[in-house]
Amino acid sequence: MLVRKNIETIWHAGLVVYGREYWFSTHIESKDIQHTESAFGMAPTHVHDMGATTIDQRVFEDYLERELAPRFSLDRYETFTNNCNHMIDEALTFLTAPSAEPQRLPYYILEQSETILDNVSDLQADLTRKIATRVSRLIMVGWAKSNRAKEERERGWASESRNFGRRVVDTGEMSV
Repeated sequence: MLVRKNIETIWHAGLVVYGREYWFSTHIESKDIQHTESAFGMAPTHVHDMGATTIDQRVFEDYLERELAPRFSLDRYETFTNNCNHMIDEALTFLTAPSAEPQRLPYYILEQSETILDNVSDLQADLTRKIATRVSRLIMVGWAKSNRAKEERERGWASESRNFGRRVVDTGEMSV
């Protein structure tokens, strides 16, 4: 046990708003919510209602591109200090900042990466950070390549089938 802790779950957060799910893998991504389960291969284990936003989707996506994308990319990814949970926490705070009580990602999710190395020496913590970040980046690149190939196959199939479309009414409600 490298970190000397029993870890039942390693959290990966995404944010659902405007009928899309946003998350950070090798870069900030989003998909229509109808397609995210197939992208991840599983349904979420926990869903938290984080309220509603008054921020326009274009304003939010501009914020993601301008403010968050430069800090949340594969080369800036750090397993314990700059991961998907940190990106979602910042995005959630931005979306709810105009309200009286801006929302944050539940603390137990952020706490995991902040306290996971508390029980090891500084040398072991430093080594664990480096190894975990390198391994995570390799996994992220592999997952991204696999997901792109899957999307290309699905697009090929979809172009041959009829697209009937579907109208989704967006209430601006959010969940993570």
